[in-house]
Amino acid sequence: MSNRRRWRGIGLALIACACIFVGAAGAALAHGGPPLRLALHAVSASSYAVVASADEAGETADPSWLVWPEDCAYDPARRFLSCDAPLEGRAIDGSKAPTNREILVVVARDGVASHVAVVSPQAPVAVLRGKAAPAAERGFFVAGIVHVLGGWDHVAFVALLAAVATSVARLLHLVTGFTVGHAASLVAAALVRVEPSALVEVAIAASIVVLARDLALGRGHAGGGASVVTGFGLVHGLGFAGGLASATSGLAQGGWLPLVAFNLGIEAGQIVVVVPIFVAFALLRRHRHDASVRRLLAYAAGTAGFAAAISRLEGIVQ
Repeated sequence: MSNRRRWRGIGLALIACACIFVGAAGAALAHGGPPLRLALHAVSASSYAVVASADEAGETADPSWLVWPEDCAYDPARRFLSCDAPLEGRAIDGSKAPTNREILVVVARDGVASHVAVVSPQAPVAVLRGKAAPAAERGFFVAGIVHVLGGWDHVAFVALLAAVATSVARLLHLVTGFTVGHAASLVAAALVRVEPSALVEVAIAASIVVLARDLALGRGHAGGGASVVTGFGLVHGLGFAGGLASATSGLAQGGWLPLVAFNLGIEAGQIVVVVPIFVAFALLRRHRHDASVRRLLAYAAGTAGFAAAISRLEGIVQ
């Protein structure tokens, strides 16, 4: 293969990488991002304490945006909703909500989420049903994608994984190890309600430095191999747990649906990053500039990771 054809292939792969990344991010944000959340905690048969949970950007839904059934009255001072009959199985209207975000409404009794409805500009009227609606599942799935693609450190790590892999088998080996690690810690964190830790963020940045070093030195084994990558996955999973906690905040115990959908979203986000980058570096492998390009990526990611680790450590000390 001539150098011109090889560079053309590399360029097309990199362009495809950018297009897929932007397209996936755009699709994930097409509805304004993950849904805003309102939790209705039943205090009697037809009365509810309303909790509006802030998302990662600090935005919340206002219960007064919604049109509740005619026999219901919302008291904004007390954040209390009183109805003549239970809300379960009844419709709510979000057509007047001044947002393009979906609004996820959950009714919880005795600390357990029992009924769910999702209103959006496309479907402003929804019924509180006894099991999670597909729209709610989609909301947690989108939250997983947004959390990965919106976090430069997670993107940098999986990009380095794709670059350090020397074959498809090796890529699958490394990505599987990382997936097993972050899925295990995400489940564990969800079960015991682990709070996000600043030390975890430091460790995530440090993992980028370690993997960048291996890429710069041409070490395809990525440190100690898949076992080390699995360990890094455990750390990143604790970081993902912060995103899941934000996505489910105020929803009481929603079962396994949020966890599964959020984790699938994370996997989808990883695929968007890993596949095109691996293809680009596979095309580059036999070119004379292969080592230079890999070192450039390694130095850039490693420097960013090191700076982030120092900055996050300073935040802890202060």
